[in-house]
Amino acid sequence: MKTLLGLFNFSPVPMWIYDARNLHILAVNDAACRCYGYARDKFLAQTVDALWPGRNAGQGKEQLRHIAGSEHRHQDIVTHVTACGQLITVELASEIMPDWGAHARIMSALDVTERERAIEVEKQLRRSNERFNYASKASHEAIYDWDIVTDNIHWADGFCRVFGYPLDGRKYPVKSWIAMIHPDDRDAIEQLLESSLADQHCVYWNAHYRLRHALDGYLFVEETGYIIRDNTGKPLRIIGALRDITEQQQVAMALEASEKRYSDLFHLSPLPMWVYDLQTYRFLDVNKAAIALYGYSREEFLSMSITDIRRPEDREELMEMMRKNVRPQEYHSALVRHLEKSGEEIIVNVNGNSIPYGDAAARIVVAIDVTDKIRSREALANSERRFRRLIQEGSELITVLDEYRRIKYISPAGEHFLGMKAEHLLGTYAFASVHPEDVDELMDSFDKLDQEKRVEPEPFRIIDKKGEIHWVETIITDMRDDETIQGIITNSRDVTQRMLADAERMRYISEIEAHNARLEEITWTQAHLVRAPLARILGIVQLLSDKDTETTTRDTLISYLQVSATELDDIIRKIIEKSRASQQYP
Repeated sequence: MKTLLGLFNFSPVPMWIYDARNLHILAVNDAACRCYGYARDKFLAQTVDALWPGRNAGQGKEQLRHIAGSEHRHQDIVTHVTACGQLITVELASEIMPDWGAHARIMSALDVTERERAIEVEKQLRRSNERFNYASKASHEAIYDWDIVTDNIHWADGFCRVFGYPLDGRKYPVKSWIAMIHPDDRDAIEQLLESSLADQHCVYWNAHYRLRHALDGYLFVEETGYIIRDNTGKPLRIIGALRDITEQQQVAMALEASEKRYSDLFHLSPLPMWVYDLQTYRFLDVNKAAIALYGYSREEFLSMSITDIRRPEDREELMEMMRKNVRPQEYHSALVRHLEKSGEEIIVNVNGNSIPYGDAAARIVVAIDVTDKIRSREALANSERRFRRLIQEGSELITVLDEYRRIKYISPAGEHFLGMKAEHLLGTYAFASVHPEDVDELMDSFDKLDQEKRVEPEPFRIIDKKGEIHWVETIITDMRDDETIQGIITNSRDVTQRMLADAERMRYISEIEAHNARLEEITWTQAHLVRAPLARILGIVQLLSDKDTETTTRDTLISYLQVSATELDDIIRKIIEKSRASQQYP
């Protein structure tokens, strides 16, 4: 008995003896007191089930009742709690102790906390390795475990599958990984790794770079790693993964290129463009062409809304148009009036559609300045109206003839000239109404169009439906090369009154000339015929005045005087008759 007690007291294994009926501890050895942290009297003052943690107390009593009902040795691994509250894992062994009474049992509690922890760690490590391998096989990532102390990178299967490098048990030091990095990325990645390892508070590291494939070319990769450090912060290992992001990078690069192209199309476009917020109507972006057209700086534009470039009286109309016509994902176009910074009004054709712009629902607008075009069109329309009025309401006869001199168009004045409605003259021969005596000369004028663009023939006569003659003065213009007209234009005006007046004037002139001739004749008669008898009479009178003239001679002179007087009288009578005849000229 004493020997047994000695073995009990000095055993290195924590042991105690307890009463299975009430679980009171009857004896405890030093090893148990040290292991559980109780003084002997404290240990003996409690029951065995107190060694189980509170959450497991019921389980402890159940295990102890089970042990009490067994006459055989019992072993189990349980969790106990020490005096300081620390949980420990112990391997319990219990047997009957008849020397202490029929219900006494001895129980040993071997502390296997570290062993169980090691076993659990091994299990977790095994499971982790399994998960590691499964994850590597199931993913497109190259998972690795870099032992920094031994400088060896353990690559999982993905390293071979993604990058094509063999996994034949060879050692991969960190310099082999560095050698795979693209030369343009190498220095930056080395510096990043060095700074991450040097920072004792850094436990994660992330990098993007290009890694050479075993066969050809480089792949874009994203690397994420977890840095394991010791208690001093010294890095021991990095567990991480390399993910092939080449496709995403290419998509990102294509998107970036697309965005740049969009940006270039927007900012370098010769057409004014802007983007505005559909909620606030504020400008979000504006290109150089818009800045040049409207005169605002970019900063001024971005502080404004689309209502600021509209006339105050047009803003209500703008809001109505926005409510009715501007809808998401739908194109809309309108012709509107805008104001430049100078206050000058311009007419623009705005074309818009919805686009995403960051987090905002926005709309992109192209504005085409059509001010000059609209004004030119209005001026042209006014000119056409004036021209149409001149043609439709004017007194001049305008015709368009084809190459065979047939009428393609004739103005309403044709009814006045020819006594026929214009539509009845279409397709008829233009020279059919020309006076036969004037046709040849007029045709000669038309033939000159082969050398001249414009010909002005002498006035000619046309005969209307009633047979009346009209004199016309015409300008002939060759427009056969013009795509719109494709014909010969004649512009004629009625000069009948002028021609008649000219004829009457010529008749007067002829009569005046004849009258003048008669007057000249009378004057000649006065100057020559009257002078001869008058001279004779004057001479005879002088002779008769001489007293020495004989009577016979005097009688002869008197007879001569009578003859000359008669001759003079006859001449005077004829002059009077001619004078009366000339007075018949109106």
